Amino acid sequence: MTMSKSQKIVKVKDKNCLANLIYPTALQYLNGAIILDKYFQENIIIAGTLDTHDASYLLRILSLELFLKTVVILTKGESIHGHVLEEIYEYFDPEIRNSILITFNKLCDSKYSDADIKKYLAQYGKNFVSIRYPYECFKDKDMDEYLAMVRRFMESRPDDFTHAQIVYKSKELYSLVESIKSVCENLINR
Repeated sequence: MTMSKSQKIVKVKDKNCLANLIYPTALQYLNGAIILDKYFQENIIIAGTLDTHDASYLLRILSLELFLKTVVILTKGESIHGHVLEEIYEYFDPEIRNSILITFNKLCDSKYSDADIKKYLAQYGKNFVSIRYPYECFKDKDMDEYLAMVRRFMESRPDDFTHAQIVYKSKELYSLVESIKSVCENLINR
């Protein structure tokens, strides 16, 4: 598998040392997301949904990236420098990807494929960039253009995402994070 030019694979000296530095950081980001979710659910009424604040969503994507990188470190003894999540996932051994897929489908109560997971990872990577610096996608718009975009989005059908800058897929993100975290735990506890 070839990586894009924005990513670099580097051999690590001590995979356990590096994994023991990265994995706890991933857990901290995930716990931060959970704390923020709880705060927003208790203080801002979003009844019966998985909708959260962008800050917690970003933290979840950060934890996802670090869990992905932990798997590579522990299984390959290598570190990937870059942020193309679907390429990091594609670098996994097939049995690891299959394990993730099985857990993901159980958590989502669905029948997703490996290609679906790669598609979600690509979307989460794009979402990370869009949410991290929201002003970037609007820098060439004036207020009327911005409001027209919002109006088109608000008037679209609930299943029509053609006008959406970000498609969250929160349930899938939560399930994917948990699935990859589970693989990390199994690798660490070997």
